[in-house]
Amino acid sequence: MSRGLVFAALAALLVIGLRVGWFETLTQPGPERWAVLYHHAGDVYVRMYYLAGPAKSGPAGSRLLHSALRYYTLSSKTDPASVEALASRGLVQLALSDKSGARAALANAALRARSDKERKEALSAARLVSDQTGSLALLRQAEPFLSGLAPAAFLTASVYAAAGRSDLADAEWARAEQDSAPIIPKLTGLVIICGLLGVGALAGLVASLARWRAWAASAGSEPAWGVPEAIEALVLWVFLAVVTASLLFRTGFRGRELIGAAAIVPSLVAGCGAVAWVRLVQRESRFGWDLRRSWRGILQGLAVAGILTPLALVLEHLLQSAWRPVEHPLVPVFASLGGGASRAALVVVACAVVPALEETLFRGIVYRSLRAAWSPLPAALVSALIFSVGHLSWVGFVPYLLVGLGLAWAYERSGTLLAPAVAHGAFNGFNLAILLVLFG
Repeated sequence: MSRGLVFAALAALLVIGLRVGWFETLTQPGPERWAVLYHHAGDVYVRMYYLAGPAKSGPAGSRLLHSALRYYTLSSKTDPASVEALASRGLVQLALSDKSGARAALANAALRARSDKERKEALSAARLVSDQTGSLALLRQAEPFLSGLAPAAFLTASVYAAAGRSDLADAEWARAEQDSAPIIPKLTGLVIICGLLGVGALAGLVASLARWRAWAASAGSEPAWGVPEAIEALVLWVFLAVVTASLLFRTGFRGRELIGAAAIVPSLVAGCGAVAWVRLVQRESRFGWDLRRSWRGILQGLAVAGILTPLALVLEHLLQSAWRPVEHPLVPVFASLGGGASRAALVVVACAVVPALEETLFRGIVYRSLRAAWSPLPAALVSALIFSVGHLSWVGFVPYLLVGLGLAWAYERSGTLLAPAVAHGAFNGFNLAILLVLFG
């Protein structure tokens, strides 16, 4: 009874603290980062167009250009002050033979220029769209502005061609292809991951057809704890996450360091604290990590990831399209990391450490405590609801709910937390692979 009062007081303190502003939260504005993400996505499609070879002039090239145009348009709408997004959109419109749209976009970019020099350069680029003579002098004026834009070759090469300098036009296309070449291994890796997920999906479907009773297996022995301990773990999880994030703001973290640390460290501290509490009050707790069937659990996890990942991503894409975009929690973290070592560390944390902690909490503690009292389906639904709400994304609520149900199903079928942990890690890994391609 006394322990229940302590955790009730802790929950009340958390609610009151959030209400009156005792705890600081991550308040970095999201739209600017989304604008950057959309702009990078447009750059990716432009670079794929440069590398398309003879396919440039066919339907495939047109689809790549229209995809780039869509993302540049989203970037300019998300951040109307972005000069680069407007100019990039105009350059792609030029490639699609929409000269009036290209001229208007570049003129609007000039209006939003951050200096008189940039304004003059952008206006020179706008005039080049209508210029029929291929003025190399005008191109030299616009080059400093165009040099930082991925689609600049569309305008530069056309000016050289109009001036009768086909050698310079060919050299411009060759330079654009050379600058785009580093994206090839990233796209190759993404294709390989997609293929692995497809194999996993096929294996999962075959297994489901072979054993149509989805809830036939048992999730192991009943836990040594019950629903009260699960509630205590969740309260402690939220409390530690909020307090840790607030402390990071008060201890000197700023800028890129703050974005990365505030998105990762609280999750690790909260997960470790919640799991450690249950272990402390119930020393016989084993959480459901049965490693005697490791390969089977790994294969089952990959199969579940192959089914869940495309479904969740399609759902989230549809919801993002219907409403305003909401940032994925890994986006600010990945965008804030510059070096290879830091990104490798993020992959380890996001694909191994966090999935292990969250699966121990949500499936090993919450789901198993509910499963001891209820049948599998309601226990999975309630644990998935808690899992989804915990990700703090209203657009991602339904996709995360679907993922939570699938992870509970994986645990129920396999009898070990290894399966949902592998599926969870693969899901995060695929999201990171997409970010790697977009952010470079």
